Amino acid sequence: MYTFDLSDIRCVACNNDIVPAGDGQCNIFACADCARTYQKVLGVPFFGDYEEEDLLGLIEIAANVGHRDRFGITPSVVEEWEALLLAYDQATDKDAFLKKVPPEKASVFLNRYGEWSEVSHLTRDISLAGFKVLDVGAGLGFDSHRLSLLGGDVTALEFSPLLAESGLKNFPHIRWVGGFSHCLPFKNASFDAVFCNAALHHMRNVPAAIFEMLRVLRPNGVLITTCDSFRPSETGDDLELEIFDKDPAVLLGVNEGIPRFSDFISTLERQSEILDVEVLTHILYDAPDIGTITHLKQWNLRKDGPMLAKRSGSIAMRVRLKDVWPEPARLQTNGVLSAQEYVSWMSSASNAVSKLAPMMPRKYVDLPFPGDQGSKFELLNGWRRPQKYQHARTAYRRGRWFMRRPSEHSIVAFDLSLPLDGSSRVEAVKVVLNGAAVGTYPVRSKNWVPAQVDITTVPSGDVLSIELEAIGGGTSVEEAAFVVRNRRLISGTSEFDAGVRSRNCQNSTVYAVVPVFNRLHFTRECIRYLKEQTYGPLQIIIADGGSTDGTQEIIRSEFPDVTVLTPSDAELWWSGSVAMGVDYVLRHSGSIDDYVLMMNNDTQFPPNYVEKLVETSEFYDAAVGGLIVDSHDATRVLDAGEYIDWATYTFSVKHSINDGERFCDDVDVLPGRGSLIPLRMIRAVGNIDADMLPHYLADYEFFCRLKEQGFRLGVTYETQILAHIEETGIVPTNGSSSFRAIWHEVFSRRSMSNFGDHWRFVARHAPDEYRNRIRFRLVKRVVADFTLRTPARWFFFPLYVLLTLPWRILAVVKGQKRTFSRFAAAIRRDGADVVCQPKLIPGIIRLPVYLAMAPGPLKREHIEEHGLIADELLQRGILRHTRCHEWYALNTINFGGEAASTELGQLRRRAWNPVTKIGRTVSWYLATRKTRVAE
Repeated sequence: MYTFDLSDIRCVACNNDIVPAGDGQCNIFACADCARTYQKVLGVPFFGDYEEEDLLGLIEIAANVGHRDRFGITPSVVEEWEALLLAYDQATDKDAFLKKVPPEKASVFLNRYGEWSEVSHLTRDISLAGFKVLDVGAGLGFDSHRLSLLGGDVTALEFSPLLAESGLKNFPHIRWVGGFSHCLPFKNASFDAVFCNAALHHMRNVPAAIFEMLRVLRPNGVLITTCDSFRPSETGDDLELEIFDKDPAVLLGVNEGIPRFSDFISTLERQSEILDVEVLTHILYDAPDIGTITHLKQWNLRKDGPMLAKRSGSIAMRVRLKDVWPEPARLQTNGVLSAQEYVSWMSSASNAVSKLAPMMPRKYVDLPFPGDQGSKFELLNGWRRPQKYQHARTAYRRGRWFMRRPSEHSIVAFDLSLPLDGSSRVEAVKVVLNGAAVGTYPVRSKNWVPAQVDITTVPSGDVLSIELEAIGGGTSVEEAAFVVRNRRLISGTSEFDAGVRSRNCQNSTVYAVVPVFNRLHFTRECIRYLKEQTYGPLQIIIADGGSTDGTQEIIRSEFPDVTVLTPSDAELWWSGSVAMGVDYVLRHSGSIDDYVLMMNNDTQFPPNYVEKLVETSEFYDAAVGGLIVDSHDATRVLDAGEYIDWATYTFSVKHSINDGERFCDDVDVLPGRGSLIPLRMIRAVGNIDADMLPHYLADYEFFCRLKEQGFRLGVTYETQILAHIEETGIVPTNGSSSFRAIWHEVFSRRSMSNFGDHWRFVARHAPDEYRNRIRFRLVKRVVADFTLRTPARWFFFPLYVLLTLPWRILAVVKGQKRTFSRFAAAIRRDGADVVCQPKLIPGIIRLPVYLAMAPGPLKREHIEEHGLIADELLQRGILRHTRCHEWYALNTINFGGEAASTELGQLRRRAWNPVTKIGRTVSWYLATRKTRVAE
């Protein structure tokens, strides 16, 4: 009969001994002191209860229910992988070897090899024969069996009962224990070695897990962790969300994480006097003077820790405990769910999650949808991050909500569709309430399908789960995506039906408002383009600002169905003409679903232009414009999105489009050239303000009002408009000019840089913290234009240099002071090694210090002449690559504790020798320039 060794097991509630209990079958265990009981779960003893913070992990466990008994990891599989990885490591032609790897292994082969190489390196001088070994986060037992092949007496700890069940079944020679890494159920000093392979980044408390793993080590025992991603210590959660937004595993519930660098080292730093620490990276992004490092490299934690804390990559550690761990074991006092009870819910993933719903912490219930931030919890429930100004949200395979049933509402209603890009292969969406299917809705792109869930069966005040599951779909994030919007609680089906009728209106009229002034040939051409549009309900309004070339009469004669508006008195500019057209639409439109299309006459556009804009506006609930390209060269993008940087008061324009990009949804403004605005938005914010801005900036001012009111602005790349850029008004220039030309640039109504227009625009829309600064900059620009760009510059330029000279000198002095302060800090941190980093030496003393003290660059043959191996020195951190990879530089000049210190000392002297250093430096510089040119 199988018996379980309790000699090293502790009670996680009080830290006392555990003894068998019950009927003698070794299925129940009890604490000898506090009488807390534990039991086997799916055959594996489980010590501890799940806490509220573990609910993200419980969602991951639920995601694996469908794979139960089908995980496919057995001893033969592990041993086959071991043989294959060893053969690859010893192969002389690795590229040829990779081509022969079986297809079912090829996609993960290099990842497996990365893990294998890290473990092999970190155990290079350790024999596990006879060692008592703990594998934390053992999963299905892959690494546990690998450790047993090395001779270890292995205990495998696993958080998920499903994975532990499979591990026990396939690897019965390993002792399996269920429990938690942040509160290990083992006594102090129980193991000779602890391993944690690619598991720390799954754990909710990395510092606590490292603390506990060191606690259970015996003196002189070793902790080895491998293959964990890390991010800069000062970063927030947004970076993690951005990385996982397209990760299928995370969106299906796998609780991946990217801990901060500080999470890995905080415990080590607290007990540094009793620890020997080796820190290695397998990937390090943006390493100083090297760039991305993709080979295993060891670092000095004291010296390199501050640098690593600012970067990201993958980390591995080997930590030797020199003495008994001095701190008490962590205890568990706030469990909310036993593993046995959770396993009883696992008839399906949906059922397990529905049972979790009432236990959800308040912070996870009734999250706003679509929301504007996103969270790790929502990613694990299938929802990709919300996009700025987007009123819909994309789900991968399934999306899940947890909501509290309000007493006054009985239906949860929402709309379903597919992404506009057409890549999704989802055929329908099944709706599940608390684990039971309640409806299925066919979906397709470009149409919203109204859906509803009757929640009257859920008691008022209870938390419910609603799951939307894709039917059909491919394997990629794009192929299995569907979109949801407009989630709301309503009282009954009559309210739902009324909303459906309102949203299904397909006869919205588009009023194309075209402001014109003379240029009859452009107006005729524009009308013809509009008449060729595939979108049916389209009315053309020519808003004439006072043309003198017969435009009004000719257009009325040639196009009798076109409305021509004329000013009542004075000549109108762009703003007045558009405002006149919009006023007409506001008076004559009979539907809240109509649109206004602002369209300049000097443009060309395809027949589906209006249809695409309406389609995009309806899908994204936004005011939209099309991609603007040059009429003379359609490959030249003039405007793919416009932005305002208030800090510098610059108007930047996006000029490139990423592959597959179809919609840009974060623009700040749209141009008046070819933009479509839902009429309800105009009614909410008002018309174009022609009184404040008669010509330029009026469109920007209008769209700023839209955005400030919470409306979304975007640009679709699925259609484009061709613009005659040469017809633009007065464009700002640089260089010297006449007084008259500068006057027109600064004050003409046709000038894009009109001082008065910008002053008024800033007064209305600039954030408070920037407004006065921008005003000062505007005045400064006018003064500079008239004094430094006109003939007056011959008088003002010398005066300007004379007046600013003290500030220029002061700036140089301050700059040098900062440089020397940084240099002093580097000396305190690195000591004499600072000379190995010439960039840290202030520029005014860099050359003499370099010639007198610093080691120069070396080539591989220089290193090998002293009996040293460059790659080995790189891995140990003694050398680093320079910008030219055939050249190397020393990272340190202190080799006192190093093996082969005599040879290293000779290498240091050779690198320092001023006689040869100058020639090598010149050769390195020329090689670096050649490399740059080649790139």
